[in-house]
Amino acid sequence: MDIESLLKPVSSESNCGEYLCYDHVYDELKELRREDDIRLSQGVWQTEPKRADWTQLNKLGCELLKTKTKDLQIAMWLMESWIIERQFEGFIDGLKLVKGLSEKFWDEIYPAIDWENHSYDYRLAPFFFLSDKISERIVLIPLTDAEDSLIYSLSDWMEARRNLQIKNSNGISLKIISKQVAVTALQTFKNIANQVNESINLLKELRAFLDEKCGQDAPSFHQLTDYLEDIKRITLRNIELKEKQQAQAAQKVKVEKQASQLNASGDEMTLEDDNKNQDQEPTIGQAYDALSEIASFLEKKQPQSPSSTLLKVAIMIGKKSFQELLELNMRSGVPVLNTISELYSIFYKKETEQKK
Repeated sequence: MDIESLLKPVSSESNCGEYLCYDHVYDELKELRREDDIRLSQGVWQTEPKRADWTQLNKLGCELLKTKTKDLQIAMWLMESWIIERQFEGFIDGLKLVKGLSEKFWDEIYPAIDWENHSYDYRLAPFFFLSDKISERIVLIPLTDAEDSLIYSLSDWMEARRNLQIKNSNGISLKIISKQVAVTALQTFKNIANQVNESINLLKELRAFLDEKCGQDAPSFHQLTDYLEDIKRITLRNIELKEKQQAQAAQKVKVEKQASQLNASGDEMTLEDDNKNQDQEPTIGQAYDALSEIASFLEKKQPQSPSSTLLKVAIMIGKKSFQELLELNMRSGVPVLNTISELYSIFYKKETEQKK
């Protein structure tokens, strides 16, 4: 979408052209976006429901913004059509268009500000359309890949949560939605997460601009922001779930591959290798590593006991030569060797008495 071409002045004589609100073309745009609610009963008067023509609205709206007028309401209708056609990508382009028009032509763009009465009512009407009507479109954007025409949106998630709360087993459920999540590509969720994050940032920037220009009269976009945050949370949770499933699947494949390789090498060879490994004696280093782990365990479980400290001393002594111990004995002034000898005599004597 070439947003920049829509942000150029209408002409060298007039940046924003003329206000077309009372022109027949405005009515044409309204008719192009009008559609019947197919959920409502038509009674005995069955007629073909009216469908919106978003393609034609997009074509006419862009032409008007380029050649006739700079109108925020027309920009909002374009945003709506882009959401229908391109989901979050269209929403992002719509926000860029509205934000760009507002920043570039604020003093002149239509609907005009009532400068005489310092009123922003007409100017802000399109932004309340964004807050209300565009929010209704956002909750209907598909959040899963289509399979057999089954796609689910935030609106479906909200309905499923309500059904869970009121214990309605006849409507849509989170279990049904989770099945569609399972067949949706991880990249789909990542794309949605990135697009929603960009949408939230653009909406924050637009709100900051309106707060600066209109103060307390500016719309808050609370509902729209909440919907976007809900979609973001759902999508990030689905990403986490899909990545976990992929990691488990990869681990399963790895284990199966290793098992296949072991089977291919022969059971006897595998058993023989295991016996060889069992017959190998541990090294001195491995023995001290084991003592270190035991010392750490005892230190956590019995912090008041000197057992862990004595083991650490044993490890330290075991790693030194007799010559190094003599030097330590002389340098520290502490009879290290005598202390070790006395401890050994005490425990040896106690052990001997117990055996008797």
